This record gives sequence, structure tokens and C-alpha cells, in this order.
Amino acid sequence: MGRREALAADGVRQGRLFARTYQAFLAYGDRSRPLLDRQHERLSALLTRVLRTVPALRARGVTPGDDPFATLARLPTMTKQQIRDDYRGHFAEDIDPRDCASVVTSGTTGVPLKIVHNSEHFVHVNALALRRALEWGLPLDRKVLRPFKSEADGWLEYTVPSAGFLRYGEFGFVTDEAAIARRCLEFGPDVVFTHPSRALALRDMLAPHGVLRPRVVQTFGEQLTDAARQAISEHFQAPVRDCYGVNEASTVAAQCPEHGRYHIEGERVWVEIVDDDGNPLPDGVEGDIVVTNLFNTVMPFVRYRTGDVGALSAERCPCGREQKVLRLITGRQHGAIALPDGSRTDVLRLVKLIERFPVERLQVVQDSRESLTVLVRPAAGCTDDDLRRAADAATAALHGRLPVRLRRARPDEFTESRAGKHLNFVSLMEN
Repeated sequence: MGRREALAADGVRQGRLFARTYQAFLAYGDRSRPLLDRQHERLSALLTRVLRTVPALRARGVTPGDDPFATLARLPTMTKQQIRDDYRGHFAEDIDPRDCASVVTSGTTGVPLKIVHNSEHFVHVNALALRRALEWGLPLDRKVLRPFKSEADGWLEYTVPSAGFLRYGEFGFVTDEAAIARRCLEFGPDVVFTHPSRALALRDMLAPHGVLRPRVVQTFGEQLTDAARQAISEHFQAPVRDCYGVNEASTVAAQCPEHGRYHIEGERVWVEIVDDDGNPLPDGVEGDIVVTNLFNTVMPFVRYRTGDVGALSAERCPCGREQKVLRLITGRQHGAIALPDGSRTDVLRLVKLIERFPVERLQVVQDSRESLTVLVRPAAGCTDDDLRRAADAATAALHGRLPVRLRRARPDEFTESRAGKHLNFVSLMEN
């Protein structure tokens, strides 16, 4: 199924969720009920169900008690590799495929993993996104530009009914910058929604063609540096609002529009900071970020290690909201490929393109401006011809400015960060 066909099918599914999403949106506007009460109720319902229906969790031998937070603390943390090792065991036995949709993530290992969410997860993700748009002064039927989104090779527009009839405009690899720039300017988005590195790439692409003035630039997926925030804000003349999230739970925390602190979406995720042994740490102490998705009962992520480091603030945000504040210590930085003419391009676009081919793991390595090497662990059935086609596609995506070579690699050849996380990109260049 192609991108357009998949979006059409997803539009039908999303349309069916509109009424439920709108009701949840209205309910989140009522702040008379304490947040902790909602969390207690939702965590209790989640654990009561998944400890019975999910084999991997049932095997832990934990019985739900009156205090769901105490029950949760008796469960060990889980990693992506543990889920991959017992993939079927992490699905509920009463799963209804008609109520589900999937996303794919690579995460800390670099090996793609399909994640399945139920409709209730999407209902509450979209309801809180609508509430956030309202707080940011945006129309609910806002127009959102997603630049350099790798699944779309050309310009593509579509509507998401359950997200307030949000209108997306997106494009992938650019072969005609003038044409794509014209479409972006004609689209006139309320929001630019992208990684910080892609926001800067969009700035550079649009510079010769016109000025884009969104109301907000919403960043995600990479660590947002102070320098990048300033450059993006100054160019687009718009506030930059950052979000932290993972595919396993969607948005985990979003920046306060008044004070810039990261409010945890506590209505739908429970966040802990733990030590190496999974023990919760006090507020203010740095440790591993662990999340529990309160609504996904078909492939539950319970005490899931995100691979990122942070701390829960001991103080609430001055804005007065109930949500706890997350302080991010380290985030993701994907890096940029240096081209022979001195310019740079987002490495993640190249990674996503090569992931379309049968490879289990990949890492882009650059040691000069004249060539690029991609280390790969081929998937079962991958042929030399597949790798040649992937290399040709990658070289074409860079407009032939930098030849790309794919090489089969041993597991010990992949470089990891000091925290043991997979790196999409390794630069061996001095500058």
C-alpha cells in the first residue's frame, strides 16, 4: 500500500474517532477533578486488564491491589530489546485488529520495531493535542507543515478528522526546491512541526524564494539547543515550542507557553525517574526516564525505559497547572551530513530512506566530504542487489553530490553513545 492509499484508509479510521475525541477534548477542559484521581483510576483499569490478558506481564505473577501505584512498583522495568525478544508475548490475547493501528520505531538499538496502539490511545493523544492548540492560540482546524518527512517523496496534503480536521502539508526528498518552496508558501501553515535540524534546513531552502510566517514552530525528536531555538525563532518570527515524546507513548511532555517548562501529559502517561535497578528516584534526582502508557491495552508499555535521561522537578510550573514538570538532561541528536560544497543535510532523512530496504540495522559513517559509508545489518532475504539499489537511492537523494556506499557490518562495528544508545550517524571528521 502506497503513502496516499495508507492515508486514505487512515482518514476513514480517524473519522470514526472524531466524536470520542471531541468528548475527551471537552472533558479535559474541566479541571475540577484532581489529576491524581484520574491517574489512579486509569492506572488501576490498565493494570487490572493487562496483568490478566498480556502473557509477558501475567508471567510476572503480580496481582492488582487497591493501590495501583504500589502494584506498578512491583513490576520490573522493560526495554525495547526485551519486547523484541518476546514480541508476541507483549500483545493482549483479546486484541481486536479492527481497533488498532501501528507505527514503526528504531529507537536505542537501531533495529525497527512495529508498535501497535488501540483507538483509545489515539483518542486521548488527539484530544490533548487539541487542548494544547487551544492554549497556544491556534485554530483547531489548523494547517501544519511537516518538512522533509521521509515517507512523502513529493508534496502531499491531507486532513486528519479526529485531530480537529487538522490539515497537513508535507514533503520528503526535494528534487525541485523552487517548486516545493512555492507549495510551502502557498500552504501558509499555522504550525511548522518538525525536528530542529529540519526547521533549519527549511529556513535555508526557503530563503531564496520567500518568507514563511507560521504562528508557532513546534519541534520534537531531537535535543533543542539554545542556539537552534534562537535561530529558528528569529527566522520564522514565531515562538518555538518543544515537545518530548516516544512512539511507544506519543507526546510525553510539552513546553509551557508561558514559562517554557516541560509539562508531563499526566492525563495519559505516568512518568518515573529510576536508577539502573529500576528503583524510583526522588524528585530532582537524575535518572532514566520510564513511562507507562495509561491507555494502550493491546500492546501495553508498562514501566518502559525510553533510553533518555531526565529528572522530575521538585517544583510545579509557575503557571499553576497540575502536571509535573520533566527536566530533560540528554535527548536525541541525529546529526547532519557535511556535503562537498560546505552545506549540510539532515541525516535522518537518509536513514529513513534506507530503512525502506530489507535491513535490520544501519549507521551512517562519514570520514570525509567526498564519500559516505552506511554500515548495515541485512535482514533475512536481503540480497547484494537490494544493497546496491539502496546505495543508488541514497546517492540520488543527495543529488549525486556525495557517493554513498553500503557495507555489511559485524555487530561490534556499530558505534554506540556513552549511554549505550544506538547512533544513526557517526562523524569521524575533525570539523
